This record gives sequence, C-alpha cells and structure tokens, in this order.
Amino acid sequence: MLESDLSSLPKELRKLIKKRQSIKDSINSVRDYVNKFIPASSSVRQLQIRLSKLTAFMAELSVTQEAIVDFELGYDDVTEQVAFDDFTFTLVADMEELIEKHGPSTTSSSMHPSNQSRASVNETMRLPTINIPTFNGEIENWASYIDTFNALFHNNKDLPNVHKMHYLKSGVCGTAAEVIKSFSITSDNYQAAYDELVKQYENKALTIQVHIRALLNSPKVHTNCAAELKKLHYHFNSHVRSLIALKQPVQHWDAWLTTIVCCHLDPTTAGEWQLLQTSKELPAFKDIESFLSKRIAAYEFGYISSKSDTKQTTGKSQYGTKKHDVKAFFC
Repeated sequence: MLESDLSSLPKELRKLIKKRQSIKDSINSVRDYVNKFIPASSSVRQLQIRLSKLTAFMAELSVTQEAIVDFELGYDDVTEQVAFDDFTFTLVADMEELIEKHGPSTTSSSMHPSNQSRASVNETMRLPTINIPTFNGEIENWASYIDTFNALFHNNKDLPNVHKMHYLKSGVCGTAAEVIKSFSITSDNYQAAYDELVKQYENKALTIQVHIRALLNSPKVHTNCAAELKKLHYHFNSHVRSLIALKQPVQHWDAWLTTIVCCHLDPTTAGEWQLLQTSKELPAFKDIESFLSKRIAAYEFGYISSKSDTKQTTGKSQYGTKKHDVKAFFC
C-alpha cells in the first residue's frame, strides 16, 4: 500500500504502520553496518551492542505487528512479514557468527596450537542441522515433542528468550497453535507461553489412556503381506514403547497385548502363529513381536527373490521357454 493510501485507514492504524516502518528502518541500518563490517578496523564490541539493540527492535516490531493485525482490515501482507521475520533471524545468526569468529576468545586461542587443532576438528565434524520439533496438538505426540524442544531450546541458557519464543511458535500448529496464539513473539512472553502449553498438554494419565486406546484400535491386517504386517507391527511397537517411557508395567501385560495383536491379524497369519504354539501357556508379547518381525522379513525376501526369478524367466522366454508367474506375499 502506498503512503498516499494510508489516509483511508483509521488514525491509530496509520500510526502503527509508520511505527513499524521506522523499526524496520532501524533494523536495516543494523544490516548495513554488518554488511560493511571489517574485522581489521571495526569493533566487535560495536557488533555486540547492535545485536542487543536488534533483539529489542525485533521484540518491538512483534508487538507493533500484533497490534496492526488486531485491526483485521485486510491491510497487512502476512507473506511479506514472514519474509522480514526470516531476514531478521538470519541477521541475528550472522552477527552471532561474526562475534564468535572475531571476538576476544578467538584471538587468545589462536596463540595456542592445541586450541587451533581442536577448532579445526570441530569445524570438520559439524553435526547435521536439526529441524525445529513440531507439535499439532495430538497428545500422544506431546512427550516426544516437549523432550526434544527442551533439549534443543528451552534448556539452552545461551539462547535469548525471544529466540526461544520464535522456535516455540514456529513449531506448533493446529490446536496447539491456538493455545499460544495470543502471545506475541517477545522475550517477556516466552515463559508464559511455554507454561501455557505445558499446562494444556502435560497430562500423564490422559496420555497413557490415549496410547492404550491406540493399541485397541490398531490397524487390521486383511492380507498376509509385508506392507500390512509392517503397518501393524510399527503401530503397536511405537505405542508400547511410549507406554514403557511413561513407566507403565508393560512387562506384565503379555496376556492382553498378545491377544490384541492376534485379534488384528489376518486368518492365515493368525493360524500360522497358533501352529507354532507347543504349550498351553499363553505366550509372551515378545514372542509374537518376534514372529511378526520374522514374517515380515520372510515376505520381503520372497518379494525380492520373485523379482529376480521373474527377470531370469523373462530372459529364457525369448528362447521359447514358457514364463511362470511367481506369487509373493507382498502388497
């Protein structure tokens, strides 16, 4: 929207838009300084001061942006704002790298060959980038999400709260995003938003019930093939592992776990399982889990072998040999 078009907007909204532009101009001035930064003649301390100011600008911009959105007049370009947010976080990362690279600690360590060697090793052994954990509000995924988020961001004392808040809001979607929707991305809001999510989803009793219901509603195997058996096997094991992590006495649940698995098998596979039982004692869950693993491996091996046999048969057919269809237990 052009400056001349602002006259049609409410007075308060015009003020907010101008304020936002002023903040963006300040951020751009920081960017210009970083782009012209020369380690030999520029002060790292100046970078640190500007980084601190940049963080404050980002927080102020977030508050202003939230106020503009509250007008709900269809003025704001969300795509443009998201792009500018990405730009500012990239700028923060660039400044932190410059400070780390040219700061006093780097200079002093350069006098020690052993430190240089360790730094060189660290450079060549960088871990792959870890994506921000995501959570969509499904409670069975909460424990995995919050454990990962805590390890990467929440427990990182060197990470500013405004950055943690950005990662927190970026990682939630669906109903979980609604829980902290009203919190703008500021340093002061981080702990409150984090606590609100924990309050909403940290419910051990409910989580246990969700996993048990998921076991009862496991996918049914209709055909004795690798694809369907793998789906059941993965589904069942993932929820059993989650219950173990929640400190449930799964080791004493052999009777009903084994029964549930059997109820979800196709008649052929269930019959083969029963033929293996040589005792009237109820088998352990680990036994049927092992049976499924071996069965899946056998079906997949049969599929691979059948492809090889088919190629050989096809090769012979050009000399008049009749081709034979090879059936495999694979979907």
